[in-house]
Amino acid sequence: MSAKAWLDLLLVLIVRGGIMTLAGWFVVLMVTEMWRFSVALSLVLGLLLLLGVGLLYTVLEGWP
Repeated sequence: MSAKAWLDLLLVLIVRGGIMTLAGWFVVLMVTEMWRFSVALSLVLGLLLLLGVGLLYTVLEGWP
């Protein structure tokens, strides 16, 4: 497999793992009735995940 194929696979795994992690956190915190904290944490983690993936992709693909 080429480097590009490995990068695409890695990005898919990171995004899916991040989504599942956020969903898990959200369920746990909703059950414990800390929904305000849950929403804030989910938003922050989601933004960090997107920034991380974007940065990783930019670094591995090279600057435009």
